[in-house]
Amino acid sequence: MTNLAGITDFRGPQLMNSSKLMRERIRRVEILVKELGYDVEPEEIAEDGYGASIFSQDDYLFGLTVDSQSKYLEIGYTFGFSRSLQERIRRSIEEVMGITYEYGCYFTLGMDDEEIVLSVFSKLYFAGLNYYAFKETVRDLRSCITMIAELFDFAGQLQGENEYGNP
Repeated sequence: MTNLAGITDFRGPQLMNSSKLMRERIRRVEILVKELGYDVEPEEIAEDGYGASIFSQDDYLFGLTVDSQSKYLEIGYTFGFSRSLQERIRRSIEEVMGITYEYGCYFTLGMDDEEIVLSVFSKLYFAGLNYYAFKETVRDLRSCITMIAELFDFAGQLQGENEYGNP
C-alpha cells in the first residue's frame, strides 16, 4: 500500500492479520462460552473490539470484552447503587478489595449525579485461553460477584426500600 507521498505503508497487511486474529479470538471465546453451557448475545462486533453478554437460562451472568489491542479477554459484572448508599459503600470498600483480591479479580468504582457504579473484572491471557482456564476464571468471577452481592445484602436492601416506599 502506498500513500500520496509515495511512501509504502506497511499497516495494510498488519491490519488484515489483526482482523483475522480478532475473528479467531471471538470464535474461540464463543465456543468456550457455549461449552460451559451459557448463551452468548453479541453486543458489539467491530474491527477493534467485541463485546457480549453471557446468559444462563435467561439470567444475565456477566459481560465479556475482546479488544484487538489487548492480549487479554476481559470478563466483568457491574453493580449499580443509589447515591444514598455512598457512605455504606465507602465503609465497605476495604472488604470489596479483599474479596476481589481473594478471587483474582479487580474492580473500578465510578459515580455520577444519579448512581454509583461498581464493576468487577477478571482477565485471561489469550495465549493460555482454554476450556479449563476459562471455566476456573468464570467460577472465580461468579464467586466474587456472589460475595460482593452478599456483602451489600441486595435482597435486604431491596426489601427495605420497598417497605418504606422508596423507589
